[in-house]
Amino acid sequence: MSARLAVLLIFAFAAGASAQALPEGKGKDILEGPCSECHGSDEVLGRYWTSERWQALVRQMVNKGAELTDEQTKTLLDYLNKNFGPVNVNKATSKDLQTKLMLTGAEADAIIRYRDTHGGAFKGWEEFSKVPGVNAAKLEGIKDSVVFQ
Repeated sequence: MSARLAVLLIFAFAAGASAQALPEGKGKDILEGPCSECHGSDEVLGRYWTSERWQALVRQMVNKGAELTDEQTKTLLDYLNKNFGPVNVNKATSKDLQTKLMLTGAEADAIIRYRDTHGGAFKGWEEFSKVPGVNAAKLEGIKDSVVFQ
């Protein structure tokens, strides 16, 4: 998928979200204001990305004409990172894995079970992607949404 298409999909998804769906916090108004002038703010829901990925997306939007001051950009990135940062699979609950990574209950429980019986923490992607009972292709699709801290 091209970066342009990914950006369009992200912000197209955002157009349908209600203000109530976004977490409260400094920066929400920017997401609902300047960012939603073209695309809507719902696009961030269901995305749990690294700081670098959010920065690249916001930079791309600014380059395409989004009118954000440097302070608004920083505030928006802080909001996105706080509320939509990657999921730490070494600390996430089964519910977090299901809701944030769109895994089934069985998949989330398999991850928790594996984590608990193999030292309590995944060392990295290679180990995580081989959890029995979890579709490896599905995990590949959420690779940018997980960290192992």
